[in-house]
Amino acid sequence: MNTTNKNLFPSVASYPTLDEIEKIRASIDDLAAKRSEIEMLPPPKNVALERLDNWIDGLSLGYQVEDAARKFLAPTGRDIPNIVGSDCGRFLMRFVAPVIREEYAAEIERLYQNKPGFTEQERAKAIAGIDDEIFDLELAEERLVRLCEERGHYIARRPTANPMIVLAADEEFSS
Repeated sequence: MNTTNKNLFPSVASYPTLDEIEKIRASIDDLAAKRSEIEMLPPPKNVALERLDNWIDGLSLGYQVEDAARKFLAPTGRDIPNIVGSDCGRFLMRFVAPVIREEYAAEIERLYQNKPGFTEQERAKAIAGIDDEIFDLELAEERLVRLCEERGHYIARRPTANPMIVLAADEEFSS
């Protein structure tokens, strides 16, 4: 067996930065999870209620009580509104929508109890901050990975590693 190539079976002791790399990777994973949580936070309550109102408005869209009522004015009395078929849902929603809106609004109020929600600006700012932290950690990780490579020990990069950092020239890491 050729023992002159020490890179074939490096000992754990020869990886002085392996623990550091693992800690950095764990921090990156934690920040990525935190980023996902922030992405899923609800908007402010007023935005949710506005979405509810837009949805309710759309439920009865197209049904005009005035147009249907005019049919009763026909001289023959045979042209009565047809609420069976395609107009049935819109007809019912025209009168039931306020009740539905009230129920949904009450549930939205309950869901937002003690939870203010995130505006898009707050969400963008929080995500940008996390992205900056992840970028800094990825830079540190890549520095350590390259240090190990200089010592002849190769450490696989994370599948989600930032290609911009991984492919950066070595000169970018000399500091």
